[in-house]
Amino acid sequence: MMKPSTLVLLVEDDPIDAMVARRTLLAAKTEYEIDIASSIGEAIQCMSQRKHDVILSDLGLPDAGDLDAVTKIRNECDDVPLIVMSGCDDERLYVETLAKGADDFVSKHNLTPTTLCRCINQNIERMRQKREIQELVEAVETQREVLEQQADELQQKNLRLAALCQSAKSFVNNVSHEFRTPLCVIKQYSGMMSQGMFGELTDPQQHFLRVIEDRVDGLNNLVDDMLDISRYESGMLAASRKKCAIDEIIRRELTPLVHRGKVRSVKVFAECPDDLPNVFCDPEKVGRTIVNLVVNAIKVSSAEGQVRVSVSPNDETQEIEIRVHDDGPGMNDKLKKKLCGRFAQGPTSLLSNEKGFGLGLSITKELVDLNLGALEIESEVGVGSVFMFTIPYANPTKILSRYLERLGRIPENVQTELSVIRVRIDPTSDDDSADDVERFLNYTLRARDLAMPIYTNEWMVILDSTVADLPVFLTRFNSELTEVNRNRPQGELPAIHLHELGTFHRVDQITEIQNCLSGMLAPAGRPRKPHIRKAQYV
Repeated sequence: MMKPSTLVLLVEDDPIDAMVARRTLLAAKTEYEIDIASSIGEAIQCMSQRKHDVILSDLGLPDAGDLDAVTKIRNECDDVPLIVMSGCDDERLYVETLAKGADDFVSKHNLTPTTLCRCINQNIERMRQKREIQELVEAVETQREVLEQQADELQQKNLRLAALCQSAKSFVNNVSHEFRTPLCVIKQYSGMMSQGMFGELTDPQQHFLRVIEDRVDGLNNLVDDMLDISRYESGMLAASRKKCAIDEIIRRELTPLVHRGKVRSVKVFAECPDDLPNVFCDPEKVGRTIVNLVVNAIKVSSAEGQVRVSVSPNDETQEIEIRVHDDGPGMNDKLKKKLCGRFAQGPTSLLSNEKGFGLGLSITKELVDLNLGALEIESEVGVGSVFMFTIPYANPTKILSRYLERLGRIPENVQTELSVIRVRIDPTSDDDSADDVERFLNYTLRARDLAMPIYTNEWMVILDSTVADLPVFLTRFNSELTEVNRNRPQGELPAIHLHELGTFHRVDQITEIQNCLSGMLAPAGRPRKPHIRKAQYV
């Protein structure tokens, strides 16, 4: 296939110069088709009739003097390479010509077929690349406008989704709270009836009342899960941690769970050794964890089955391990990985027709994490499952390590600074007052803060905030302390002394944070009482 010829418009009013330029072009190896115009007017007419590949123009034309020729040609055609030919080989003229819009400048005295052909080809290629770049720029600009429009639409949809999400959360909170009253009434009246306060009941009637109470307890658990999920997603699910005796927590929660198991003909019992170390946790949330796991185990167990709660210390990892064993259908590895996700449900017993929202295990995982522990699942299909969660010993060094690890696991936590405060009250304060101070500290802290007891009258408080946020915390602390002192029936709390130990990077300055704790654990001066509450032991 023959290569198409290059269409050239030659604008030259001198016939001899025009002939020389034409011969030079024809002598080149490239095939050229040449239109000749002797003025700008003729050139414009030629450009209106044909689309040229390149324009060669003299500067001195009858209807355009010097650089005016460049301006007039460019006004009519700006997408074709314009090469100026001049008998004046002046550098200043070369610069001015290009500034007016010409693409190149050649001297008539140095024209050869090779140099002229090379000049034409280079400028045609340069113009082609310029067009491609312009097209790309236009395409990018068009895409940018499309993206901006899509971003605006997405923002509007996100605002609508946020409003719907907030509406859904408000609905869940309102419905959950509205459930409380009727559930309490049903629970109280059924309990009064089962105790024979309104007459003797037959065995079937007693059984029906136990079923009612079991279902009410299930709804109460569901309400608690819904509220906790809502608090967790809004960053408001906090923990009121303190030193506790784990056997007391298990004994308190186990009694109603044994009753619920009897309704379904499932035996529920606990194996809890004596002399277990104290743990550091929120007892209410540990209780919720045990309830959720045992209730789930009851659901999957068959009639005449059993659910066993075992407790064992692990001195190596400095934590208590609590296991809930069931003899249900078990799970495969795929289901185990999925199970702790929100709305995920495992297999149930063939005899169980109870359906829930699958919130229990999801919120259980968050409750365990709040108590600086971990949740693990062991299961074998056809044999049963074991849900194990841990609670750290009341060991300040271990607690601090677990707390820092937990902050690092929170994906949306971009805050990297921690403010450390030493909190003290008078050593002569009684245990009840110290307990109230500890409750007040936990009340004033945010979800990601920590109040860790060191002695009966001293705590280490860590705020997940910058040094600039400290004045805000102190203002809130003093305001809430004033309110508590005003309304406390026993009188004001003991004087609380705050001492700022510093603000540290939670990753790069872990050693400095640990040194703050070491300084509090080994203070100068007289020894202090360890943080022990006799009332927390059996």
